[in-house]
Amino acid sequence: MQLSKYTLFANDYPNPGEHLVYHTRTQALLKIDQTLRDVLTSIDRTGFTTETQYEQHLKDLYRMGILVRDEVDDRERLERFMEQKKWGINESLFHATILTTYNCNFACTYCFEESTRTSSQKLDFSTSDLIIDWLQRKIQKLGVRALELNYYGGEPLLNQPVMEYISSRMKNWCDSRRIKFKMSLQSNGALLTPEFVDRYRPLGLVGAQVSMDGTKEVHDRNRPMRGSGRGTFDIIIQNLLAVADKIKITIACGYDKGDPSGILELLDYLEEIGLLKKLKGFTYSPIHPTLGSKGHAEQIVSPGCMSNYETESLLSGQKKIKEAMEKKGMFVKSGLSVSMCPVTTGDNSVTIDTQGLIFKCNAMLGHPDLAVGSIYEEEYNERQRSFMEADAWKKCDSDCPYVPLCNTGCRLFSFFKSGDFSAKSCERSYMDKFVVEAIKKEYENQIAQKKKQTPRTQEVLV
Repeated sequence: MQLSKYTLFANDYPNPGEHLVYHTRTQALLKIDQTLRDVLTSIDRTGFTTETQYEQHLKDLYRMGILVRDEVDDRERLERFMEQKKWGINESLFHATILTTYNCNFACTYCFEESTRTSSQKLDFSTSDLIIDWLQRKIQKLGVRALELNYYGGEPLLNQPVMEYISSRMKNWCDSRRIKFKMSLQSNGALLTPEFVDRYRPLGLVGAQVSMDGTKEVHDRNRPMRGSGRGTFDIIIQNLLAVADKIKITIACGYDKGDPSGILELLDYLEEIGLLKKLKGFTYSPIHPTLGSKGHAEQIVSPGCMSNYETESLLSGQKKIKEAMEKKGMFVKSGLSVSMCPVTTGDNSVTIDTQGLIFKCNAMLGHPDLAVGSIYEEEYNERQRSFMEADAWKKCDSDCPYVPLCNTGCRLFSFFKSGDFSAKSCERSYMDKFVVEAIKKEYENQIAQKKKQTPRTQEVLV
């Protein structure tokens, strides 16, 4: 018996002589004392222990994946896990993102999407009927128990009639079959009025993600109204204040070159006006590059954005934002979770564009050659097969403990870096500096949950 190579430790935490043990595949997280830590060290070196009083603990650790019989056992478990994640069908939920239009009422200074998308393209009712038929067939085939629609653009609210049409028909169909239904949207927020929310809540609207770029000066400079050039910050804030008690609102922000000052200032402002505490979530990410123009995806737009993902820059920006959120009493996730790129996973999530083309990633919209199928066909195409057969994780270093967590990263970033969707996109240097602190944060979050009567963390104290 030996330690799995996917077992990690946060030593001497939360107190000296106490240690956290975390397994990246099973997500098992435990706190052990120094005696058991020494036993595990001995087992890893010699393959056995004479300490028979720990027999039950060791059986538990084997069940959790923290201990394995040998390297072959470890690898086989990982391969089964990856295959299940890739091909497994989650019968609890089918998620479909529907692009209502490529058009947008904002003229964001950093938006490169117009080079790949035709602003006159919008989803019509005849294509909507075909999307509805396709969704119903897919749901029946998979036997899922819930459907979630997410409307996307461009700006999805520029084409509200098809949103209402699709949502009302799908909700009625789901209700008649006891299938749970809900809808959400990703919006710039300018048209997210209380009147819109009141009209769509009976159709299943539960939430919206709204993009913002820091406080008023920066946001208005980066995200002006198309045509007039007027600022958009004030109307978004006005709308969010009016609807935050009606639906779940998440604000999404980007930052550049490791400088999150705009996000920090926005957090202060949202707290000052009383909106921060009403939010469901607040997400942030570095600004990233995009694919090139239609037919030339390899001509990456703004490759300089890749510097936002340099380890030190990324960690520094994240740390500042997390600290600010914690000081304001906001829940901060640890970031520890199994991340499977939707491009290389099965049949529970799709994105459908205005022409009925099906994609596995929103960032690939506008590139028909990257579509994995269409609503006019029952089966996916060769592109889908190539994505599913990539298995880039098999190209990872054999000693890397993070493979179950990252699955060798985003397929789009692999393409950005190498021009090959099947290449590995390794961020091991980042993970080396991130994961131990994330383990500690996950432990803290689970202890906080335990105090709320929902225990999750297991402790082995001997």
